[in-house]
Order: sequence, then structure tokens, then C-alpha cells
Amino acid sequence: KKSKSLILQTEDVKEIFEEEVEVRLVMRVEVTASAEAKEETEELLHTEILNISIAQYWKNFLETSCPFTLKEFIEEHKKDFEFHQEDWKDGPATENPDLPKIDTSELDSKTLKSRFNHGVVKVTGAPFVSRSRYFKTQRVVCQTEERFEMVSFNRTPDVPYGNDFYLQERHVLLSVKNANRSIILAYNKPTFFKNVLFKN
Repeated sequence: KKSKSLILQTEDVKEIFEEEVEVRLVMRVEVTASAEAKEETEELLHTEILNISIAQYWKNFLETSCPFTLKEFIEEHKKDFEFHQEDWKDGPATENPDLPKIDTSELDSKTLKSRFNHGVVKVTGAPFVSRSRYFKTQRVVCQTEERFEMVSFNRTPDVPYGNDFYLQERHVLLSVKNANRSIILAYNKPTFFKNVLFKN
């Protein structure tokens, strides 16, 4: 009986410990999310604690030959979205020269690898246009065991004022020390080349 009681107590302590670890992780996510935001205009969209390491995340979701690609996800969940995904290349990728140039001078020297993706997306709620070309450039600017950071630029030039703005995304993964886990933070920031009517 004493042995059984001890086992129960051990299980209770283990459960309490695991809950405390989870609470601490959640608190770390909140603090880290605030500290990681680069600008006031950058909005935190999502935070999550993942049960995989940064290396596993890259291998499963981003590597060229990974089992779960962005292209496959889009084809499965967005039937009216044509999407072509290029392979990763070293350094900054070349974007569409027909579009207004994004100032990437601060990122160019940090870019480890990048890829240029393009397609056609269905447009709803916009006058006089039902489809638009879609361009997504992804840049990996940090990739270590402790930290992964990727910046993406999304553009739909055929929607009204589509050449006047782009949406910047930033994904940050931070490893959880002494655990095969990581914290992911997702930010976005609409950026305008010039003042337009719907900016505010």
C-alpha cells in the first residue's frame, strides 16, 4: 500500500511539474513575442509551442524535398489557388523586375538562402477583378540550433492599388532548452510604397 501511495504521489508531482513547465513556456512565449517584435506596426498573429526541434521543423515543412510543402498545403486547402514553388538558392532571390522594388538592403547581407514562389489567386471583395497574380519571396536570415528566422514578402499586384503595398511576414522559431521543442512566433506587417486612400 505504501508503494502504491508513493507511486500516486510521484505521478501527482510529475503532473504538477509538467503543468508548471507548460505555464512557464506560455509565459516565455508572451514575453518573447513582445521582445521579438521589431516595430510597432508589426502585428503578432500567432504563437505556438511545437513538439519538434528547429531542425525537424525545417526538414518537415521547409526543405525542398520535405514531406509537407507549402505548395501541397495550398493545393489541398485552396482549390482556386495556382501556386508554383521554386527550390531554395543561396543568397537573395531575384524578384519580379516588373513590380516596384522592395527595399531589402538591410536583409541582403543577412540572407542565407531564399526562394521565389508565384501563382494566381482568386480575389473576393475587390471591384473589377476576380483573380490576381501572386508572388511570395521567402528569405532565411538566421538558421541555428537555437534560432530560426524567415522573412517573406507577399504581393498581389492585380488587385486595386496592388502595386502600392506588400505584406511582410516574419516567422521566428526559438528552441526550448533541454527539450526537443520550439516556440514559433508569426508576425506580419503591411507596408506601403506611398500613401493610398485605404491605408488608414
